[in-house]
Order: sequence, then structure tokens, then C-alpha cells
Amino acid sequence: MNVMTLLGSPRENGNTAHVLTWVEAALTDAGHNVERHWINDYAIAGCQECQCCKNRKVELCNIYDDGIVVL
Repeated sequence: MNVMTLLGSPRENGNTAHVLTWVEAALTDAGHNVERHWINDYAIAGCQECQCCKNRKVELCNIYDDGIVVL
């Protein structure tokens, strides 16, 4: 199985990353393919409440940022 982990901490090598490494190692030992993404590597804008998604004018979001890449 392919597993994607997301590191949301602002410190790429902090305590959260350290614990996530343990989880990833356990998943790898169990035979899974693990890929980590650090959120700070992406430019993701916040919601501007344009209502395009709710009015079904677009399929996902009207803001074209790196958020679509993570999906």
C-alpha cells in the first residue's frame, strides 16, 4: 500500500518529525511504500470564501495554489 504522511510542523527536523519518522519506519517494515510531504514546501493559500465550490462553478477550488498538488 502507498502511504503519504504530512508533516505540518514549522520545524522540518523537530520533535514531530522525529515521531513521524518512527511511524514511517513501522509502516515501511510492514511492507508499505511511504512518502513524506512537508507542508512548508508548498504555497497554500487560505480560503477566500468566494463560494465557487459551493455554487458548483468549479470542481475543487477556485484558488490555484500548491494545495491542488498535495491532493
